[in-house]
Amino acid sequence: MQRGDVFSHKDFTFKNGERGPKLLVLLYIPPKNMESYLFCKTTAQKKEKSITPGCQFEVSLFFIRGNTNVFREDTWLQLWDIYPINAESVLQDCMKQYMKRIGTLNELSVRQILNCIKKSLDVEERYAELILKNQFISL
Repeated sequence: MQRGDVFSHKDFTFKNGERGPKLLVLLYIPPKNMESYLFCKTTAQKKEKSITPGCQFEVSLFFIRGNTNVFREDTWLQLWDIYPINAESVLQDCMKQYMKRIGTLNELSVRQILNCIKKSLDVEERYAELILKNQFISL
């Protein structure tokens, strides 16, 4: 696993308790699996979002055009909606094939996402600190 991996999760549990399929982007890998992995959700629902590629720091989104990188559709990474998932759950979900890696974002996109997190207004500080710590080591 590496930062920028994109996962398809068949039965993701959202913060409101609902469950369903979701694409997730890995933003942080804990050292020695002692903490949680950090993922952001993605969405392809346009709903008045800007289609300007890249960082939209004022709304904590990162836009990637469809058929570039991993995504088939226009996709927004929701940087304001970070999900910590403990290492055991990630491993179990991968082994049960509820969650599988479908690709990895290119290095430039990962760097741009990290820079966007630095500027974004709504990324929780505790998550931003972890994600940005040693940011160039795992690229």
